[in-house]
Amino acid sequence: MIRTPQQNSKAPMSRRLTRAGLPLLILAAAFFIGSHLMDSKPKAEKRPRTALPPLVRWEEARTTNHPVTVSAMGTVRASAQIDLKARVGGQVEWLAPALVPGGRFKKGEILIKLDKADLDISLALAGAKVQQARADLSLEQGSQEVARKELALMETTMGHRVKDQSLALRLPQLKIAEANLALAEADLDKALLDLARSEIRAPFGGIVLSRSAPVGTLVTEGQTVATLADDDTWWVEATLPVKDLAWLRLPKANETHGSQTRVLTQTGAAFRGRLIQVLGDLSDMSRMARVLIEVDDPMEQAAATGAPPLLLNSYVTAELEGKPLRDIIALPDRALRDGNEVWVADGDTLRIRTVRIVWREGATVFTDRGIAPGERVILSDLSSPADGMKIRTRGEKKDKKASGGPAGG
Repeated sequence: MIRTPQQNSKAPMSRRLTRAGLPLLILAAAFFIGSHLMDSKPKAEKRPRTALPPLVRWEEARTTNHPVTVSAMGTVRASAQIDLKARVGGQVEWLAPALVPGGRFKKGEILIKLDKADLDISLALAGAKVQQARADLSLEQGSQEVARKELALMETTMGHRVKDQSLALRLPQLKIAEANLALAEADLDKALLDLARSEIRAPFGGIVLSRSAPVGTLVTEGQTVATLADDDTWWVEATLPVKDLAWLRLPKANETHGSQTRVLTQTGAAFRGRLIQVLGDLSDMSRMARVLIEVDDPMEQAAATGAPPLLLNSYVTAELEGKPLRDIIALPDRALRDGNEVWVADGDTLRIRTVRIVWREGATVFTDRGIAPGERVILSDLSSPADGMKIRTRGEKKDKKASGGPAGG
């Protein structure tokens, strides 16, 4: 069959259309089959997830014995502080090298010497008066012997005894002579004493706080020449809460001291002391109890350790030895909830307990009621704790390997 030109041009076009549409048909068929399979696939049933109880750390409660230390703040005072005064007047002619603020001296040491010229003259005059009074007494005693003989002769001549013999025997004159000697000897003793007092000595061993009479000063009797403090014993006047007095060992009627004490300065130096008295009033500002602590030989203590000295009027911390705690449970303070509650792990159940706190020290609290030895105290924080809620504790099953066991258990 003979094809016309038009027929020959249509044949290739139909074949091109067939080749172009075949892939589209295949893609459409595949999409249809895939959609059908997805719609007909069985769906897995969704199950609700079960929430696990919270995981907590715990610490086993154990009994212990603990020494109580009561802290107090205080100020160092001198146990004896005096104004040293001149006992006689005179010009200062010498000062001891130690008589400067901060200088130390021993008991009986000469601190100041006054000019003795006037006192030497007074002593000489007093001595001369004594000699004169003794001579007068000797003369009068001789007159006494003459008077007795004259009286005896008079009574023999008169033939009777004289009733009032005191005047005839010159007894008043004798008493006057004896009194004059006693007065002269007293003046001599006073002159000797004044001469000795021209050397002003330390009444005790201590430290110089101030000096007010340099060389050349003309001092009068009773004038202050220096201020001294006894350094054999210093006091610490300390304050502490009134409730803490119950923990201290107070001095009894037949005792001189109570609790042993450690006094700490701002430089870190430590000094041994002891409680000697509870003062009878509260501090004005803080209304706290006041106690008196005694520190013996503070200078020697500092020298023995090479520490800085304990300074008067300095602020210090006192650590007083208290009554020991026996068979007490110690807990970290982070275990406390709402002041006096703790959480206990009773198996897999949380229990809320109320405890009695008898002492706090640093980050540790001590309780004697509300919890038993061996119970597990929860240390972890929980957002919404409730008595009886379920918990998991570290150390159980897989958690034991992950956590390394309980804290302290």
